[in-house]
Amino acid sequence: HRSDMEPKVSLGKAINFIKLSVRLVCTWPPSKHSTKWQIAVEDFSWCISILSVLCLLIPLIFSIYEYRSDSIIMTQSMGLAGACVMIIIKTFVLRVHRKKCQLLIDEMEEFVKTCQDHEKHVLQSYVDRCWIFYAAVTIMNYLASVPVIFGPFVFPHQRMPTFAIYPFSIDSGTSMYLIIFIHQSIVGFQTSAGLTIDCQVALMMWYAGARIEMLAQEMKNSSCIKEFGWFVRKHQSLLFYATQVSGTMCYIALTSACVCGLSTIMGTMQLVGDRPFIIKAQYGP
Repeated sequence: HRSDMEPKVSLGKAINFIKLSVRLVCTWPPSKHSTKWQIAVEDFSWCISILSVLCLLIPLIFSIYEYRSDSIIMTQSMGLAGACVMIIIKTFVLRVHRKKCQLLIDEMEEFVKTCQDHEKHVLQSYVDRCWIFYAAVTIMNYLASVPVIFGPFVFPHQRMPTFAIYPFSIDSGTSMYLIIFIHQSIVGFQTSAGLTIDCQVALMMWYAGARIEMLAQEMKNSSCIKEFGWFVRKHQSLLFYATQVSGTMCYIALTSACVCGLSTIMGTMQLVGDRPFIIKAQYGP
């Protein structure tokens, strides 16, 4: 049957899924065919995203100082502040490399649309092997924010998802409370999107590997010595693509490693601290 031959997740769906997963941090560059208005909207969205994170990062820094005598609250605020810093660094790295990423992603999307059947088969084999892992990582990243966001509904002493301290009263009314609560929740999901940026960069490296595998198959099936020069030029082009991706990927990977290490230390202190089990459950997963 036709339905038995169709892949569970197509190439286009895989790309769109990753594109959607980083939407809250606006790191997917606009297409080279985008209008000036579309680019302006993306630029504005990126600025709002950064401003949103900064509006929580600064109160978290105040919280670290204010609760310096309470190691549990201080470490929680440090972990969340580190996550905010991670978003800012990653988004700025991809912003600086925006033109390069735009060209690389445009080439990838164009190839996916125009590739031949045997090339599509190789790409689909990569999707079939990796889509469960990519989906699981993305879902876990977003689910990790849920316990923190719903903390105020479980712990009566905690009015907000974080212990951030603002230079104004958040008890001035229901509207102010809702605005702060919604904002902290949004930044929580922005943190999840920031972790998923690694999947965006990995997608480009994954694509480069698939293209090199296709070239290897073409060389294996070719018996014409005259095509050797074309194979060499194609190989050099693909190596250049992979080098460009790795030049961006190294900064993203370093940031993730540092921030995740800090968050692990802060989370472990929450687990070993003298806190109720239900609070430790926020950090156990």
